[in-house]
Formats: sequence, structure tokens, C-alpha cells
Amino acid sequence: MTSAPEESSQKKMPPTGLLYKRIFAIFLFVVPLTAALSQPKLMQASDFLMTFYLAGKLTAQGKFEQLYPPVSAQDLFNTPFNQFAHQTLDALGQGFTAIYMYSPLNALLMVPFAFFDTRYALFAWQIFSIICLALSAFLIKGATGRSAAMYFFASVYFLPVFATLLIGHLGIVLGILPLALAYYAAQKQRPFLAGLCYSLFILKPQFLPIAMLASGAECLKGRYKSTIGLLAGLLALAALTIGVFGIDTIKAWLSSFRLSDTIFSDPRYNYPHYLVSSLPGVVVQAVPVEMRQTAKLITYGLGGFFGLHALYKAFQYQSRFKEQALPAVIVLGCSVLPLVLPHFLFYDLCIMIIAGMLIFGHHFQNTDLNLRMHAIAVLLFTSLYTTLYLFGSVGNFGPIILVAILTLAHCRLLYFLDKTEAIKPFTAK
Repeated sequence: MTSAPEESSQKKMPPTGLLYKRIFAIFLFVVPLTAALSQPKLMQASDFLMTFYLAGKLTAQGKFEQLYPPVSAQDLFNTPFNQFAHQTLDALGQGFTAIYMYSPLNALLMVPFAFFDTRYALFAWQIFSIICLALSAFLIKGATGRSAAMYFFASVYFLPVFATLLIGHLGIVLGILPLALAYYAAQKQRPFLAGLCYSLFILKPQFLPIAMLASGAECLKGRYKSTIGLLAGLLALAALTIGVFGIDTIKAWLSSFRLSDTIFSDPRYNYPHYLVSSLPGVVVQAVPVEMRQTAKLITYGLGGFFGLHALYKAFQYQSRFKEQALPAVIVLGCSVLPLVLPHFLFYDLCIMIIAGMLIFGHHFQNTDLNLRMHAIAVLLFTSLYTTLYLFGSVGNFGPIILVAILTLAHCRLLYFLDKTEAIKPFTAK
């Protein structure tokens, strides 16, 4: 008689394997936080401190004119921003060139962190990113019925998410969270609100094609609310930028785009080419310098073709899957990014964790197992790639192999989605 409560409590305990997995996930979350606090000089070369923290500091001081290179600048070495970086970050080596090319609003977002010392600023941003990741898991759980804890702990096993946390980049806060918000709003039949959430991708424009794909496919079906929300959000953000920073700062920002390609092609910038994770990017950097303009024309055109093909397939999914088309469209949008964008880097792959959540959070009739096995294969390969570049070397052919596998995964995804007969949330019977 007395053993019944004991048996009941034992049943409620998580399996040992699950417990170990979550302990290891917690370990992966703790590593970036520990690095921020224990290695402050080393972490001064992180993207957060060398880019976003400095932009927030300049914005807090009202020095908007120092965010971007002067309109007459021919390189990025002697810019006010780079000089400010080496004055502020005392351990930053002379071989590093600090560059800021994101929206002025990103710099405004960083102002609260600019009042901290460097180590605590990075630590605070990492904590904020982890909170945003947990919120994203909760939102996707609300739309699929799967466990939010499962999504949250599993996400850090996808090592591009870990890498994003480690260097303090924007992908979680301005990529994963807005996409989760948009997906949740769309599933709750709030397309205008979903469009507003999509508009936040302008702050991390590498993810904007997902918004264009999702809203564009609905627009082609005669449903305009999502597109109207997207445009309204973009206009509101543009008005906020003009109101806070003024026209001159915006002109300097737009002018800086002409120098963006030189970061990847000019060897003086010592850019880590192993981070390039897009088809146009790896092809351009693989050919001789004198052939790169021709390579850009070809690969950018090919990227445009992949983008239009994805829009066509998204339109098809809207017709076939009706109200349950959005999971397929979002997964497709995440998958096509490495094929269409010239400046898509390894840590930007973190957005694919949403695709993984949707694949495991829905029943894809006839193709469930295939899609999940492919998602696991991509997770394993990208995690291996992360381990190699963090602790060893991926070699000259590493990025080419990575992009080839991502391209193959995209093609296989298209094949499996074409074979899918219906899509239902995980909780649906």
C-alpha cells in the first residue's frame, strides 16, 4: 500500500537519457556565458563587442556620424568607427578591422548594453538571447503542441545557435524570435500582426526573404493582410529611423553598401572565409579575383532563379495544403536562404532551428520520417562543421562541401514536400 506514491513519483521523473541530454544542453548554454566573463580580452574580438556594442556606445553619445564610413571613403581601415573600436577595446589586435553596416535602429537597440563594461555587456546580451530563444520555443509550442522545453533544450544542439550565442550575434533576437512571433500570429489567424513581425527582419536582412516568401505566396492567393502588415511595419521602422537619426545618417548607411563586397574579396581584411555559407558566396570567393565580377553576375542570377522557384513552390503549397500551408512555406524559406543570398554566413544558419521545430512539431503525411531524418542529418553535419572550425580547420574546400550539402538538402526537401499529402499539427488526431 505504501509503495503506490513512490511508484507514481518514479513515473513522473524524466528518463535518464533525457536528463543527460538536458544537462548537456545546459552545459552548452553555460559555455558562452562563461567565456564572456572569464575571457574578457579574448571576447573583445567577438561580433557583439567589436560591432554592436560599439554602435550602441556611439549612439548613446549622439555620435551618429561615426557609425558609417564617410561617403568619400575608399576602404574601411581609416574610418571613425574602426578608430573608436581600437580606442575602446584595449585588447583588440591591430589586425582586426571594426565595421558596422547594419541599420541605425540596431545601434539604438544596443544602447542599454553600452552602459555596461565589455564583459558584462556581452554576458547581458547572451542572457537576453537565451530568454528570446526560450520565448520562441514557447510560441512554437503554442502553435504545434510539442513541449516548449523540448524545443528549447534541443535548439542549442544545433551548433549554429551555439555559435550565435558565443559571438553575440543577432540571429536569435532579430531572426528566430520574430519568425516565431510571426508564425504564432499567423496560426492564430492574425495575418496583419504576422506581417508586422516579419518587418523586423529588416534589422537582420539576411532573413527577409522568408518574409517575402510567406507574404508573397499569400498575396498571390489574394490574401493581402500579411503583405500590408509587412509594408506597414517597414514604413514605421523607416519613419522611426528618420526621426531618431536623420537623413544624413541614412545616406551614410546606404552609401556603406558599396564597400560591403570588399570585406569578402580584399585579403587585407583577413575575413574568415570558412564562415561563408551561401552558394553565391562560395563560388565568388573560389574563383580568381579577375573573374569575380563575372561570377557575381552568374551566381546572383542563379540565386534569383532559386528565389523565384521557391515563391512558385510556396504558391503551390498554399493551394495544396490550404490553412496548413505555412509550416511548409516557412521550412522552404529557411532552406532556400543559402542558395539565394551572397552574404549569408554560418551563424545565420541558426534560423533553420525554426524549420526543425516545425518539422518535428507537425505530421507531414507520407514523409514524416524522411523529413525528420534529413533535419537530423543537417543538424549533425553543421554541428561537425562548427566543431571543426572552432577547434581545427575546415580547409579550403570546407565551405564548398557545406554549401553542396545544404543545396542537396534543399532539393530533397522540395522532393519530400511534393510527396506530402497533408500537414497537421503534432496534437491533431
